[in-house]
Amino acid sequence: MSAKVLTSSWRKFVVILALCLVPAAVIGESLPEQFFGMNVLHAINRTPWPDATVNSIRLWDTDDTRWSKLEPARGQFDWSGLDRWLTLAEKHRVQVVYTFGRVPAWANDGKAQSVPPTNLDDWDTFVRAIVRHAKGRIGAWELWNEPNDPKFWTGDMKTLIQMSERAYRIIKSEQPDAIVLTPSATWHEGMSASQWFKLYFAAGGGKFADVIAFHGYVGLAPEALTREIDHIRQAARNASVDKPIWDTESSWGMDTKMVDPTSQAAFLARSYVIHVSQGVHRFYWYAWDGSDGRSASNESWGTLWDRDGLRPAGRALKTVSTWLQEAELPLHCQSSETVWTCPLNSRAALVWDSDSEHTYNVDSRFTNYSDLTGKSHTVAADKLVTIGKAPILLQSRR
Repeated sequence: MSAKVLTSSWRKFVVILALCLVPAAVIGESLPEQFFGMNVLHAINRTPWPDATVNSIRLWDTDDTRWSKLEPARGQFDWSGLDRWLTLAEKHRVQVVYTFGRVPAWANDGKAQSVPPTNLDDWDTFVRAIVRHAKGRIGAWELWNEPNDPKFWTGDMKTLIQMSERAYRIIKSEQPDAIVLTPSATWHEGMSASQWFKLYFAAGGGKFADVIAFHGYVGLAPEALTREIDHIRQAARNASVDKPIWDTESSWGMDTKMVDPTSQAAFLARSYVIHVSQGVHRFYWYAWDGSDGRSASNESWGTLWDRDGLRPAGRALKTVSTWLQEAELPLHCQSSETVWTCPLNSRAALVWDSDSEHTYNVDSRFTNYSDLTGKSHTVAADKLVTIGKAPILLQSRR
């Protein structure tokens, strides 16, 4: 342990990050239940339903829900796979987001899934058919997955915006109360989500959505999300686009990039807190069952549950979701060098160090703290506690 001792983060020298850039909220407002979303990949046939706070699921990389499965040939539809997912969602009383992507070979002359349909009337037909079939059961529609990644889109911006406009108008005509999301840009080969949105908004794409959707893969330091979300908002403001932001897919990425279970749990907790502090309206972790016990290790992403049960990161989600449901919004996280503090309410605050472990001098009003396992500890008389990359919850007596 380092001998470094930090004073309370409530001192005036604290650097306040992007407070003026977070959307205004009513003081004391609570986090909406719908904030907690999840990408669940195999629950209809191989893995259990999440044992954590989940109020919405996203259908992407899910069994039997891609376009080519639902319409295996032009005009021939098979809704059985989708219906199994929708029935499961209804059983667990969760909302559903459906993500469009992956063009079937029959619709683009046998080319790769990233190539747009040869005739956009085929796109219209599929969008109208799935909305009519599932309206009332699917509440939100994401217009494309990761369009700045060539694995998913190699068409031009003009075509994507044409498809977005056509889908938006069809969805709203069939299901007026539906929520339509922009294509969900990610970081890929030097182009960040914010850089892509600058181009998309400038070309007029922001008109055809109710929500800005992005994928918050920012490496192994979730604190970097503050900068990326700021840049997305700036791109939106420059184009006079004023819409809420959802992160529909994010985690540490491939499990091989962060193999230590304790580090995974710390990453997850910080990621959730940062999303709340940046005013993100919903966050869909990827993925509950990123590895279903059958995939190779390099094919699993952000795994919270595997065949051995709930991983430490999954248990951390249960803890941090409980903490965040006690937060009074807006949540203003502050940083001084690598130490982050997030006052949740008048009696509690989160604190961590994004870089190292050391002792920390807590404010005198805090008498105890909890760690990510949910275990409670008493703050010693000298008011020193050890902090590191895993957030702890400081609390005072009621």
